Amino acid sequence: MGQSKNKSLIKVLKALIFFSIFAFSTLAFCEDWEEARAMIQSGKDFEKSGKYDQATNVYKKAINQFPDYPDGYLQLGFGLQALKQFNSAIDAYKKGLNLSPYHKFAAEAYYNMSVSADKIGEGPEAIVYLKKALQAYTDRNDYPGVFQAGSYLEVLSNKYPKAK
Repeated sequence: MGQSKNKSLIKVLKALIFFSIFAFSTLAFCEDWEEARAMIQSGKDFEKSGKYDQATNVYKKAINQFPDYPDGYLQLGFGLQALKQFNSAIDAYKKGLNLSPYHKFAAEAYYNMSVSADKIGEGPEAIVYLKKALQAYTDRNDYPGVFQAGSYLEVLSNKYPKAK
């Protein structure tokens, strides 16, 4: 009976140790992402005053420090697009969406990727991204977004008739 109690006690201790490690690592992870959110917000503040260079520098710093935080990449994509660095913007959006395919701003990211691809003359790619945006808007029942993406899809389809 004594060995049974010891085995039970060991199991309980292992469970407590595991729980403690898990709980503390989760807390640290959340705190890190809070810091990442604060950095992203400071970048957005630069954007509001039209300082896209400074904003993108903040986003790059956030990405370097928190490479698994998708919002950093999505915001970087927006900043780079505003700076007319369309290829880099598409790459940033892709990285963010790879980390979080169903991100709450996936539709906007795909839409912006489409605009960037169109700006660099990549019609077929622009249409592919726009169809993904249209699906993402549809999935979240965002009817104004569906209308906007559908209207732009018509424009792109006329502009790039072979890409349909």
